Amino acid sequence: SSVHTLFLRFPLDLVFLDRSGTAVGVYRNVAPWKLLVAPPRGSASFAVLETNPGEHSLVRGDRVELVALGGLASSP
Repeated sequence: SSVHTLFLRFPLDLVFLDRSGTAVGVYRNVAPWKLLVAPPRGSASFAVLETNPGEHSLVRGDRVELVALGGLASSP
């Protein structure tokens, strides 16, 4: 899997997550106009969390749980 920052004007922190929400790759301050192929071999990513640089202290192996806020979740 990969992420690009083409056409962005600002850097990002990128956290690659597997299906259980475990961080399998953490990349800080990724500059604009970059192509990032990640995560490391042997780690399958399911989603990417993008934040402003320095907004988190996540490291590889940390687990992220995403929780829907009231009124934002869709019902079947």
